[in-house]
Parts: sequence; structure tokens; C-alpha cells
Amino acid sequence: YLLSNAAKLTLDVTMLCEDRRGGNRLELPPHESDIAESIQTDRKSLSATWFHTHRNKVDYRVTASWAGTWRDSYYGTGRDPNAYGDTANQLLVLDGQVNGYSGKHTLSGGGQVMRLTATSDCSCRTTGRSPAAGS
Repeated sequence: YLLSNAAKLTLDVTMLCEDRRGGNRLELPPHESDIAESIQTDRKSLSATWFHTHRNKVDYRVTASWAGTWRDSYYGTGRDPNAYGDTANQLLVLDGQVNGYSGKHTLSGGGQVMRLTATSDCSCRTTGRSPAAGS
């Protein structure tokens, strides 16, 4: 969004949902197949960038971005009820850049801060009890 000849704001939003399945006996749940791979992924991201020029002598850009990925998966053989897993990853990035102009010379500087969190859970979700108790 162009606010003036000297300032611009940009917003980006992305959403992705993906569901994949491989192996045999696709009509059955993954843990009832002889060999299976199943992945359900949700990914969302958002970024905002502010760009501003001041009297053609200085310009700067500041960006904040966030992305999150959540994945439910199954990788198993032999009808294994313990081959399920969940992962969640979130990424936050803040960065900025400043440029100063003097004649034919440009002086630039910038910085970036990033934070990544990741979690994983591989507990059995098919029956709500341990496989030994249900076998």
C-alpha cells in the first residue's frame, strides 16, 4: 500500500493446507495398513514491511515476519499404532535496514533478530492407551 511517494506499507498473508497419503490399503487408516506414510500439514505466515524515504538522503525498511507449521504424521509398517507423531514449528523474524546517501556514496547498515521454536510429540493417538495394554 503506497501511502505517499516516500512511504510504503506491505502486508503478506499465506495459508497452506496439505494432506498426503502413501503406502498400501489406502482405504484404511494408516495404522491398519501394512506400510503407510501420511502427512497433514498446516502452514500460515504473515509479514509486514514498512519502507520510508526521507528527503532522498536516507531510507529505511523495517520488517516483521511470522510463520507457523503444524504437522500430523504417520510413518509406519506392520500396522504399528505407535508410528504417529506431531510437530509444531514457529518462526519470528524482525529485521531492518538503513541507507544513507551522499553524492555517489551509500552507507548501509542493518540487523536481524530471529526466534525459532519447535516441538515434537510421538505418543500413540489411535486408541488412547499404550499398545501393550491393547495387544
